[in-house]
Formats: sequence, C-alpha cells, structure tokens
Amino acid sequence: MGRQQLFDELHEKRILMSGAGMRNTPYQPYAHHFEVFQVQFPRIDGTYGEGYTTRVKTSGINYVRKRLELPPLDFPFPLRDGKPTR
Repeated sequence: MGRQQLFDELHEKRILMSGAGMRNTPYQPYAHHFEVFQVQFPRIDGTYGEGYTTRVKTSGINYVRKRLELPPLDFPFPLRDGKPTR
C-alpha cells in the first residue's frame, strides 16, 4: 500500500480529516494514536504559511493496521508507554 492509498483509506474511514485547513490531522477520538506537528513554510512573497505534519505513534501502528484490516505487526523490541525501550 502506497502513501496516497493509505491516506485515502484513513480519510474514507474518517480517522483523518480531509478538509483543507486541517487536512490529514486525526479526528479527536483517534488523536492519541497520532502526533501532529505544526510546521511553518516560506511563501514566494516572503511571508510564512502554517501547516501540519501527522505521524502515527508506535502505539498506534497496530490500531491503524486493524482498521485497514491488515495483520498486526510483532515488534522486534519491547515497548513501554508506546515507545521503544532499546
């Protein structure tokens, strides 16, 4: 599954928003599975725009896979509070 197909599926299942302003940010019930970072980018006219980058937390990977009807992953390292303990 490619990136675009993944986002399309998450929009269709109403996990991520598809509206212009908050595109690809999670709906509140699913927010704990994701990290959302506000980013600034330069515009041609010298001003800065703002956008958002969404990433799945380690603890949310199997949740997303379950919603997409994919088998869970067995992580090769233990997790504590959703983070690797390496």
